[in-house]
This record gives sequence, C-alpha cells and structure tokens, in this order.
Amino acid sequence: MYKSQRLSLSYPAIERLKQVYGLPADVPSQTLAGYVEQMIFEHLASPIQTPTSKPDPTPAPNPTPNLSKLAAMATKRL
Repeated sequence: MYKSQRLSLSYPAIERLKQVYGLPADVPSQTLAGYVEQMIFEHLASPIQTPTSKPDPTPAPNPTPNLSKLAAMATKRL
C-alpha cells in the first residue's frame, strides 16, 4: 500500500538542498521533492551507528594559556 505525506521545508533547507546537489536556483518543486525522497531513502538504507562506549563523565581540565607565547606572537605581528 502506498502512503503519501505532505512535508514543509524552510527556505534555508531548500537552499542547502540545492547547494548539496548542485541544483539551479529555478529548479521545479517536483524535482526538489525527488531529491528529498532520494535523501530519505539513502538515509534509511545506511546502517544506524550507535556509540559503543559511554563518554567520559569527567570534563577535561581547561588548559591555561601560555601567556609568554601569546605575547611573542603579538609582538611579531606588530
């Protein structure tokens, strides 16, 4: 059985779609719909990747900046 659904895309999403596929600015909406379907089917066909390990709950310590190096870089540019 065939089921159809309506989908609304924002203007930036359409512009990004045109950019990804190299489509012209005046591409018909039916063509855009075909590319959206292609993207959906490609995504559904790709295997879902799940993370194998949990992220480390302890955050990395913030590195302290090397002020002498920063000062040397600043003086070289002046």
